[in-house]
Amino acid sequence: MISNLPLSGNSNVNPITVPGDTRPIPDQPLANTREISPNYFRLLGIPLLAGRELTDADQGKPVAVISASAAAAAWPGRNALGQVFRRGPGNDPPTRVVGIVADTRGISLLDPPGLMVYRPYTGNTSAALLLRTAMPPAALAPELRRAIWRIDAGLPVPAMQSMDGIVAASLAPRRFQMLLVALFAAAALLLACLGIYGVVSYSVVRRTQELGVRVALGARPAHLYSLILRQGLTPVAIGLGAGLLGALALGRALASLLFEVSPGDPRTLGAVVIVLGMVALAACWLPAHRAVRSDPVTALRIE
Repeated sequence: MISNLPLSGNSNVNPITVPGDTRPIPDQPLANTREISPNYFRLLGIPLLAGRELTDADQGKPVAVISASAAAAAWPGRNALGQVFRRGPGNDPPTRVVGIVADTRGISLLDPPGLMVYRPYTGNTSAALLLRTAMPPAALAPELRRAIWRIDAGLPVPAMQSMDGIVAASLAPRRFQMLLVALFAAAALLLACLGIYGVVSYSVVRRTQELGVRVALGARPAHLYSLILRQGLTPVAIGLGAGLLGALALGRALASLLFEVSPGDPRTLGAVVIVLGMVALAACWLPAHRAVRSDPVTALRIE
């Protein structure tokens, strides 16, 4: 059980007030408080870093497990295990830290991990029931409803969700934005490929008679291929270099739309360079191949 599902946003936010901390309340670390039942961390795979997890014996006791970031914010440079704190300036009894767990993105996948305080579930608030199963979640739902109705036939059962569905819903707005960006990027890449191929191949085609004359005068095909590729790919390489510098400089504007991906991701930039380089190579090679294989007598007669 948990009072608020993961990735459900900020809720029940309170300052962590440490005895002796004279800072104003707005300057004290703010943490999201969640009420949980035992085995919550084990079910979600959240590592326990120090101390212990909450147990049934903690029901009603002023104890808590906190996240690593909350421990560092409230007790910088000190061991938070065994320390006490209050939730703001209220009259709540001091709460003792009995465990420290790893940080998780329990508020939003788009924001850094927030400070979390986990207290024993009291039953006084609404809560969500979480289950781990090897079965498909949709197959488990009917049986779970029947199990609940065997306890209370009149209890309404809300819609069930999988964690995959919750994660997908939290990313839906950002995924739509990135889909639009990806479509525009694909269109830009296609236009770049067409532009490079058209310009480079046209410049090579215009030299068809020159290449024929060179063949008639004894130039070897390998030498002609090397000449065309060198002269055709040089401006493309310069353009790709300038484009990479521009992408690195302007990529920061997309940083807010990315999730754990650097704007200067080398794999993405490398893939674009390879695609455009292969297009330029084809634009040089194909017209040059036709020109080299053409009849040099025809080129001489035209000249």
